[in-house]
Amino acid sequence: MIKIEGKRIYLREYTVEDLNDYHKLISKPTTRSLSILNTTKSMEETMLDLSEIIRQRKSPERSLYFFALILKESKTYIGDAGFDVIKKSKNSGIAEIGYFLDKIYWGKGYATEIAQMLINYCFNKLKFHKVIASCDARNIASEKVMRKCGMKKEGEFKKQRLKDGRWYDELKYAILKNEWSKECS
Repeated sequence: MIKIEGKRIYLREYTVEDLNDYHKLISKPTTRSLSILNTTKSMEETMLDLSEIIRQRKSPERSLYFFALILKESKTYIGDAGFDVIKKSKNSGIAEIGYFLDKIYWGKGYATEIAQMLINYCFNKLKFHKVIASCDARNIASEKVMRKCGMKKEGEFKKQRLKDGRWYDELKYAILKNEWSKECS
């Protein structure tokens, strides 16, 4: 099982015991208001989502790496973060990271710490050469996190994401491994 340690947070693999916390997080419309993801409508929908995350852990062709975010000091579950493997070769690859915190933890620097942990893991453990991230164009805080991590804007896509029946613009940022070494480590 993967566990990624940070200064104030650690990321650990999900278990079925996380279902209630995970459901509370991803079913809150206010917390998910600027997320590019939809809120879940039922516990069953959440259970299917979490089951896929857990199932992927055992797959030899694993493409989803999503983790429970835990505050070290209190052992409190505060959100969800991870990455999708977009492309992979024998010695390299590209991952798209994402992070999602319960609203009460916004504005405390956790998202930046989490993004740095994910980028570092993708470059140094998995030997990928590029990490990307996306956000709803209205999500100024998430865009700021990407910039703090040394990521550069690669595109703005009009009406790219369908969320709750409406289309929203999306921003894409990325960083290459050689840029991470220079700017962020």
